[in-house]
Amino acid sequence: MIASTRLLFPILFSASLVSGCQKSDDGPDGVGGSGGADGNGGSTTSSTADGGGGATPADCYEPTPTSGEDGYVATPAARTHTFEITLPDDPEGGLVQITISGRQIFSNVRVGGTPGDLGFMSINGDAPEQGGTFTGSFVGAAGITYSVDVDDTYATDEHDSPVTLGWELAPARDCFEPNDTPTDAKPIAMGADVTAFPFAGYTTNDWPSYEDHDDYYAVDVATAGTLTVTLGAGPDTLALAVFAAGAPDASLADTFTVDETPVSVTLDVQPGTYLVRVEPFVTPILNSFDGVPTQWDHPYTLRATFE
Repeated sequence: MIASTRLLFPILFSASLVSGCQKSDDGPDGVGGSGGADGNGGSTTSSTADGGGGATPADCYEPTPTSGEDGYVATPAARTHTFEITLPDDPEGGLVQITISGRQIFSNVRVGGTPGDLGFMSINGDAPEQGGTFTGSFVGAAGITYSVDVDDTYATDEHDSPVTLGWELAPARDCFEPNDTPTDAKPIAMGADVTAFPFAGYTTNDWPSYEDHDDYYAVDVATAGTLTVTLGAGPDTLALAVFAAGAPDASLADTFTVDETPVSVTLDVQPGTYLVRVEPFVTPILNSFDGVPTQWDHPYTLRATFE
């Protein structure tokens, strides 16, 4: 059995989020997809790819793109300012990209209304007489208000310093959220292709931020046979496990991948419902300038089959 281990590495996100999902509705062929298992149709974000059949009807939401801009003039008596960013109350959050322009900027981001912070967003002081622009990003959770605290240390008795902040949300579109607990496991049909994101966004200022980002799915087995679950085409640090419904702490089979190589578990099963868990065991930490982790620039795929 593989222990639930979350390795840590420093990351500051700074690129656009590529989003996508597949989830199906009961009935005839879904939009852009052919009929799924047991006559259930599929839907997909692609106009040509087949959508996998699902076990229950569920319409996928349309994410809400959101952006904003604000500014202030830093003076010796008022160098600091707090910008508030509230994400829309969608089922999933996304990548928040922030651009700060000023002279000599220090800033950090935090979950609003709570002590602590998630880490520095920017330190821009190479040429304060000329000013500059910093762009950084963080993973935001739906419905959460984030505070960006800005301090322009260039403001002196000789200089006032105008500061502007712009932000834009690149929303994730994960049709299976919320499914972070066994109770919220989303049903999927045999042979259905699932595409989803493993991270839900920061909800606390804990550093490092151990968020519950596991995804749970449920598959029904009607007769005794062999169940195979394949995890592929996703981030390079994911674990896969299968449980009997009602016993989510005792895995029947598990594996993991650290290099984006597809992995599978196969087990003999009796009739019943089984839970499938996809678990990221790397927690991205917002304190560096190393780019976007693979957990956020492409989703993972999942498929269950039965013989």
